[in-house]
Amino acid sequence: MSDNSLSSWILFPGTDAYETPTDDREALRIWTAISNLIAHSSIVIRQAESFDFESDQAQASELIAQLYVIRGMAYFDMQRLFAQPYNFTVDASHMGIPLINEMQVGIEIINPARATTAEVYAKIISDIQKGITGAADDTVLNL
Repeated sequence: MSDNSLSSWILFPGTDAYETPTDDREALRIWTAISNLIAHSSIVIRQAESFDFESDQAQASELIAQLYVIRGMAYFDMQRLFAQPYNFTVDASHMGIPLINEMQVGIEIINPARATTAEVYAKIISDIQKGITGAADDTVLNL
């Protein structure tokens, strides 16, 4: 989005006016795809961290590290697309996207509350730092 251009895309009719209709299929598709990526990577991280890979532990740790970075980047993209910028409020206390708590069950996981933008960015930084820390020194994260 920008203030110096007009959207001619049929898929995003309200983009230039900063309006997204509630029935926008493309926005829903993007939201769903990123949400699924976050949910699936969270499940794999949780399960993989509790599993003993024996002789393949180093390789498993590398893959888990990459999943943390992927999840952090997915949160980052979702936040940029579906919430106001970080500096919209002085302390980033405005609403951001929902953060998935892997320990939640039931309706909370289906319809989580929105976190503040500061909380979302703290999660993004935490995930990416875990990914970098978990990767071997000579590893290039394959994103």
